[in-house]
Amino acid sequence: MKNYIYAEKASLIKLIIGNLLFVPSVLVIIFINKGNNPILFLFFLLIAYWGIFFISSEGLEIDFQNKKFRKLFCVYGIRIGLTWTFFPEMKYIALVETTVKQTFGRLGFKSRPQQL
Repeated sequence: MKNYIYAEKASLIKLIIGNLLFVPSVLVIIFINKGNNPILFLFFLLIAYWGIFFISSEGLEIDFQNKKFRKLFCVYGIRIGLTWTFFPEMKYIALVETTVKQTFGRLGFKSRPQQL
């Protein structure tokens, strides 16, 4: 059996915002004169970092034959794998597809007033 690779997909809005931050800031970094204005260079470097943060996603790669796994970092479809980690002896692994829903706060995004 080949390696099982799972990589999350970034949402469309995150991709749009990330590209709007990353691409122009990288172009400015390339064409800016670092000797004249290093603060401006660091500012656009920070904006490029935020763009990468929005564009990137995480994943997991499992090698069943060698009994090891590693975390993946994905940017623009390029998967960068971290170090391999061996997992302990086990009888089986169950992979189940689920939908993760997160709520913010105790009530989530509900518009009801909170009762005391």
